[in-house]
Amino acid sequence: MKLRRTLKFHSLKRGKVRQTWNKYNLYNLSKVERTIPNYISRTFFQQKWNAKSLTRAYHGEHIKERKWERMFSRRMLSVVNMDPLYMAHNDGSEQAAGRGSGKDKPSFEDVTPWHERGQIVNKKAKPGFPLKPELDLVQPVEDQDLSRKETNLQQFSGQTPYMNMAYAPLERRIDVAIFRSLFASSTRQARQFVIHGAVKVNGQVMTHPSYLLNPGDMFQVNPEFVLLATGKKKPPPPPKAPKKSRKAAASTEEGAAEEEGEGEEAAAEGEVEAGEAEADQVAPGDRLPNLDAFEARLAKEEAQKEGETVTEAQSNVPGNIPHVLRFLSKQAKNILEQQKGELKVKKKRKFRNFIKMSRAALAKAGRAGGEAEVASDQTVIDEVNAMLRDLAIADPTVAQKAEESGAFTADEVAKATEEPQKEDQEQQEDKRRPAAKGRADYAMSGEEVSRMNQLLKEWENNPEDLSKPYLTPWEPRRFMSAFAFIPRYLEVNQNICAAVYLRHPVARQKYAEVPTPFPPHVMQLAFNWYLRRR
Repeated sequence: MKLRRTLKFHSLKRGKVRQTWNKYNLYNLSKVERTIPNYISRTFFQQKWNAKSLTRAYHGEHIKERKWERMFSRRMLSVVNMDPLYMAHNDGSEQAAGRGSGKDKPSFEDVTPWHERGQIVNKKAKPGFPLKPELDLVQPVEDQDLSRKETNLQQFSGQTPYMNMAYAPLERRIDVAIFRSLFASSTRQARQFVIHGAVKVNGQVMTHPSYLLNPGDMFQVNPEFVLLATGKKKPPPPPKAPKKSRKAAASTEEGAAEEEGEGEEAAAEGEVEAGEAEADQVAPGDRLPNLDAFEARLAKEEAQKEGETVTEAQSNVPGNIPHVLRFLSKQAKNILEQQKGELKVKKKRKFRNFIKMSRAALAKAGRAGGEAEVASDQTVIDEVNAMLRDLAIADPTVAQKAEESGAFTADEVAKATEEPQKEDQEQQEDKRRPAAKGRADYAMSGEEVSRMNQLLKEWENNPEDLSKPYLTPWEPRRFMSAFAFIPRYLEVNQNICAAVYLRHPVARQKYAEVPTPFPPHVMQLAFNWYLRRR
């Protein structure tokens, strides 16, 4: 079914109240009196139309008008509160006593003779109500300037608000019942839960939001959906830097290159000018020998540096790189198989990545001239040395196998096995020191221990989980307290996110069980609007 449009759904100017927990809707709810016009200057048709428009914006606004008109019923359920004391003293036979209408007249019926009523009215006394004035149906107040809200309360005090039951058929819908049970933040969201299969009725998955509940039906909502609907939202992630287009990136690179080129040219020009100035000061015969000696010294130093780097690289490069990669890959596979349950996830991932890298390096070394290229790759050499250390830590026999196979020399194996041992010893010492220091310096009191246990218990019941779509630890959403009420016809268990539809809502004296933010006279006009269509 296509939903009704949501154009200006929470408009502050129109101020229509909706079945949501939105903060703008809360503001409109606090200003609901201003949306109710003064009906004195309007025709009866205009009054009914305006009341229908206001009430339909709240009651079932997501349902089409034609469908609601078919659901409307003029037969409204109500109950009368009986006096237990009266029922204990009488069995009902007094209703047939006297002349057929009861021996004693009810207290709310005027039995004053007609010729005495004028005298009583002139004395401003109330005729026929001598017993309990607090149970009177209407208590008119004269010579007082009351507000519209107080007038409505006085006008309908003591009466049964039947007209407030105009939208009672909508309360049977499963989506409205979910919203009334505080399992969703709006009826539209509750409808979405039903369609997505997150709601069960009497143990069966219900995917029709228009399903009408019967007395005794139990419905249950997936707790994860309820936590998402009623909890706070996650804070938005930090904004990412905007991606530059290729043209913009190329233009910025060209600009940077031009700036660098200009800077180099300026520096070169400065050096040339400085050299020329020095040359002007030095005699022409002394200038060339000094320059030749300076250039020779620079060339000698560069050659020495290159020789040192070459010797260092050659010392770190194993003799036969393909043989070394095959040996280490084989040992890594053996350790993964033998110590499958003992290795940590981080170490397993490291071994698998090395095996994958070694396959690519061996494939590259198999090509023409590829072995020299792999042997000169510094990243491969670093990975090989690091993997030898990790394998030696995981399995001490790997060092002996590496030396026997000829993949590594004795010095390389000794150097690789010494470093992790020193690191492990230092880490263990660091762990021991603060623990011993803490035990010696500080001990928690009994109150602190109980507080810590309480916090740990709360953490277990409401842990932090970044994988959840809502904020954890879970907190109720803002402005929820203004809407946190449950009607009488529902029995809700929030611990298991389930509720029972006990019975259909009824009207009682001074109270109607259909929740509505509108006063009784507006509901009367809305009921009369739909009454003419039946």
